[in-house]
Amino acid sequence: MSAYTDKSLLIDFISKNLVSYMIKPINFSDFTRVLGECAKTLETRGAIETWLNSEFLYSYSKKSIMRGDALISLAPKETLFLELLLKNRNKLVTKKSIENVVWDAEVMSGAALNNLVAKIRRKTFAGIIVNISTLGFMMPKQ
Repeated sequence: MSAYTDKSLLIDFISKNLVSYMIKPINFSDFTRVLGECAKTLETRGAIETWLNSEFLYSYSKKSIMRGDALISLAPKETLFLELLLKNRNKLVTKKSIENVVWDAEVMSGAALNNLVAKIRRKTFAGIIVNISTLGFMMPKQ
C-alpha cells in the first residue's frame, strides 16, 4: 500500500514478488480482495504448510498431515496439540499450557494426554514429540 504511483517504483516492486499494489486511499473491498490474493499466494508457495520431517508435511489450511500423496486426517484435539507444538517448536510446552489450549482449560488426565501423544506418533513417526519428564512436551526441529 502506498501513496506513490511512480512507474519506476512499481517496476521495482514487481521484482520483489509483489502480489498486488494498492494506492491510498483504499477501500475495504479492495483491501479484503488483496488479502485473499495474498493468502492464495502464500498457500501456493507453501507458506501455509510446514515440514514435520523429510516425509511428513502439515497443512494449516487443511488441518491434516500429508505423506507423499496420502492424506492423514487429525482429530480436533490432535490438531490443536500439533499446532501448539509447532508454534513453540524446539521449546518446552508445559502440561498446563496443553491443558489450557487443547482441553480448553477443562481437567486433563495424564492418561488422556499420553493417549493423544501416542495417536499422533502412530499417525506420523516416533520422534515427532519428545516427552520432557514431568514438565511437558516438545517438538524438535527435524
